[in-house]
Amino acid sequence: MQSFKLHTRAPAGAGCARAAHPCLVPTSTRTASAAMASSSAGAAGGAPSAAIDQSVPLHTKLSMPVYSLSTLGTAPGSSPSSSTAGAVHHQQQPPLRRDTMNLVTYCAPVAIAPKRCMAIGLYRGTLSHDNFLARREGVLQVLQEHHAPLFTLLGKTSARDSDKLGAIAAAHTAAPLTVKFGHTVLSDAAAVMRVVAVSEPLACGDHDVVMVAVEEWENLAAQLQPLYTGRLRELGYMQ
Repeated sequence: MQSFKLHTRAPAGAGCARAAHPCLVPTSTRTASAAMASSSAGAAGGAPSAAIDQSVPLHTKLSMPVYSLSTLGTAPGSSPSSSTAGAVHHQQQPPLRRDTMNLVTYCAPVAIAPKRCMAIGLYRGTLSHDNFLARREGVLQVLQEHHAPLFTLLGKTSARDSDKLGAIAAAHTAAPLTVKFGHTVLSDAAAVMRVVAVSEPLACGDHDVVMVAVEEWENLAAQLQPLYTGRLRELGYMQ
């Protein structure tokens, strides 16, 4: 409830100055007006306010979930297969046709019904870009915080020059990889989703944007700690 302060009546003939000296003024209104006046005065001649960074659009600094896209090579018959229960056998393939996974720079949900749809950005010139557009499907993985050390391998290394899946398998004694929906994925991802292209790629500078429908999914993590870009900045992986 607002508190009011009642002023004594002004002398006859003086009246009440409507704007500057109202006879009945809410205390909270007077306080807010005084604060605004003080702020304006400070901006005009007082201490300077903190500078606002205008170097990049704000949305580039917002924290977003980090996704990885697993794709199959373009060679016929290129797909992962299990040689033993719980183990993944990664077939040797020509360098330009191997299965791989990357970090998705841009990925956002855009629809819920009748199908869940997302927009994903595919960086031009990458093997993941070529694999996905050739097959028109892949598996999106929601990464967990402990996947942060994979940032350089998945996001800064070209699969044309190195076998990312082989590197992940070699760096872990436990089985870090498994097969979901016919694709090699991280066994400890938070969730996986098989996505299928429902549009032609839209050229957007250094990326092609594709609309995809989520056809199948599986939530994998009992302890959910999704990785966000804000956390990658805290750890020094991103600026």
